[in-house]
Amino acid sequence: MKTISTIIIAFIMTITASCNHTSATTRVEHSSGIVVYYPQFTSIDLAVEQMPAAGADSVIFCCEAAFTGELLDSFKHTNIADNHIAGGTLYKGYTCPANTGAFSFFNDGSWSFSADKRFDLSRHPIMAFCQRLLIINGVTQPVWNVLRDKRTIYRALCEKNGQLCLVQTTQVDTYARFIALLEQYQVDNAIYLDMGAGWNYAWYRDSNDKIIEIFPESKQAPNYRYRTNWLVFKR
Repeated sequence: MKTISTIIIAFIMTITASCNHTSATTRVEHSSGIVVYYPQFTSIDLAVEQMPAAGADSVIFCCEAAFTGELLDSFKHTNIADNHIAGGTLYKGYTCPANTGAFSFFNDGSWSFSADKRFDLSRHPIMAFCQRLLIINGVTQPVWNVLRDKRTIYRALCEKNGQLCLVQTTQVDTYARFIALLEQYQVDNAIYLDMGAGWNYAWYRDSNDKIIEIFPESKQAPNYRYRTNWLVFKR
């Protein structure tokens, strides 16, 4: 009887683990002018040098994060804008005046948006990167004049009501309009994510655990092979 009970318990545990595994996907919402992705993650990391392949088992959302400095044939950390943390290790990047903030994810599962480019190492961050800060604690930061009227698809890592999400414009729009859309959606924090032909490729798992690619045509762009780092949400 013990043997049968053990087999039944093991079977139930396997089914439960399987259900928990597949439930970690990405919820998608649509609002005025934007599409919003809510990854149901347990951890976040910064992948460097090589983007996780679409369908990588532990990944539920993956997109470009920090700026890349030069179009180099080989990878080096100093080609990523400002210092960054990947896999718990701190690396030195090049100084990027355009960056005004940072995002960090910590070992205890918490995260932070900061209005400077410093990382709180005492909290043991698993990952961190620097970018252009858009909104902090509900306060919109000065609009980046370089991009104010530039028309493209924009994307940002945001926090709304204690949940992290990726917000992207549904069509080509101006940077200033993108900020207005973030304000309208009432995000509490927002930090820019690198975009443009090649850099805007991303992928995620939908509610049915199906792999969905965002801008797959960007894989044909000349700059696609020069990408250096990616924001990775994990199961």
